[in-house]
Amino acid sequence: MKKNKTFKSSLRVSLSAIASAIIVAFAPYEVQATPVSTTIGGSGSISTPVIHKGDTINIEATLSTTDPNENGEGEPLTVQSSSGFSFTISEYSQPRAFSYTAAADNESLSGFISGYEGDESASITVDVNQKKRFTQDQKNSFAKASARLNTDAGYLATAAALCLAIPDPSVTKVCAVALGVGSGATWALSGELNELALDPADPNFTQIAVPVTPPFTGLSVGPGITQNEVDSVNAFISNQTQAIGLARAMITSINRAQGAFEAGNTSWENKQMNAASQYAVQLSALLDAQAALQANVKSALTGVGFPSITVTPNDVFSFEANVLNNGLPSSIVQVLTLLGSTNSEIEQIRQIAFVQDINAAAGNFPANYTNSALNTDIGSAAKALIDFSLANATPLVKGQHVGGHGFISMSTGDHVDIDFNAVGAIDNQGNPSLVGTNFHLFDHASGFDIEQGQISRAAILNNLVVVDGTYLASDNSTGTFRAVAVDNSKKGQGQDTISISLSNGYKVSGTLTGGQVLIQK
Repeated sequence: MKKNKTFKSSLRVSLSAIASAIIVAFAPYEVQATPVSTTIGGSGSISTPVIHKGDTINIEATLSTTDPNENGEGEPLTVQSSSGFSFTISEYSQPRAFSYTAAADNESLSGFISGYEGDESASITVDVNQKKRFTQDQKNSFAKASARLNTDAGYLATAAALCLAIPDPSVTKVCAVALGVGSGATWALSGELNELALDPADPNFTQIAVPVTPPFTGLSVGPGITQNEVDSVNAFISNQTQAIGLARAMITSINRAQGAFEAGNTSWENKQMNAASQYAVQLSALLDAQAALQANVKSALTGVGFPSITVTPNDVFSFEANVLNNGLPSSIVQVLTLLGSTNSEIEQIRQIAFVQDINAAAGNFPANYTNSALNTDIGSAAKALIDFSLANATPLVKGQHVGGHGFISMSTGDHVDIDFNAVGAIDNQGNPSLVGTNFHLFDHASGFDIEQGQISRAAILNNLVVVDGTYLASDNSTGTFRAVAVDNSKKGQGQDTISISLSNGYKVSGTLTGGQVLIQK
């Protein structure tokens, strides 16, 4: 679906891909060459630094266009090496990064855009042996979640434009926050997720970044607007703004770790990575909570008979064409500015906004406000954040003990009993091991009972502990579990908390009542 081109974008995307290269031991050629960038049209060779066999090759690529709905037209970029490595990206205006190990000296790279029609281009940057912080799987999880958020934001923004035309003040007020602020916050959060792993060096590495939650003006009770609507909408937006603040602090910490690394200051590199790991755990919890909070909004709106708004593919295309020709709506720009987005980030969001698949961004509001595919991808990103943190956490050593017991109260009045323990030890071969491990969970509402849980890994990150393991439930089902427990009480920061997720999809989190989290170092 091609339209007349009104401008040619040559901007190389300012937000980084959720990714850079896998953390690996450096090959014998550890000299970090200056990254080399290339822009191609339909196809072409890609410039690279000098490549030696065994080098880690990191590739960041971004597709650009001047055409609406480009994500729906099936014109991806493929990059391939002379040794056989290749990858393909389909999302326009969203940087992606991949890495591989060179199989030979002087390998060459090339790229091509399938179905090239003249309005597409790709900017590609290659570096060699640069230290990065995320694995490829983690990068892929972040990128996929970011792409889903971009589509969701397009749906919300289009629905907002349609919703604001309804001549009912109570409806338009809800639209302004749930859809208008919601779309801006969703795009801002997507951008921060997409920037996490660029790892540019920040020389200010002796300062630890502090998360700052951007402010927003929430919904308030008024004629035609219930308390339930207010609480659910504001809770969802608040969760997003907190996530934005934590993601920004995490990005800064990683960048400062890179600055410390390049300055040869291992102590501050470790401190910055420790801070990034702490923020990643908190960000993971916020992402995990998003699905339930969004479902609460849908329930609140449908419960009061909120009018159904149909967002058609043509509606989305009209929105995208308007963004292409006239820029983002002023209301969204205002939201993004209040959320602390920079001018370059707002321009990046403008480019993202007009390339979304118009069919994927269509739907009814509030019926389609929840999205199972988005929930799955956000959940994967949340897990990837915990995996990143675990890579920087300290496994239990001999004599260390972690545990927790108590219960989580549910909104239904029921509660979930929880108990776990693990003690660090040394096995017969002199390797670190765990003894005295157990994990028990009993959900009084459903009767689900984990009678036998075995902890296979336990790690400490300041006042936080993560335990992983396997379980056998009373109904004979088996699976894996992960518990993230935080000891807040000793630091005077409130009650201890715990979050548990099982491989069968079961999740529970909240304050640990009638007990405590124990971390004995």
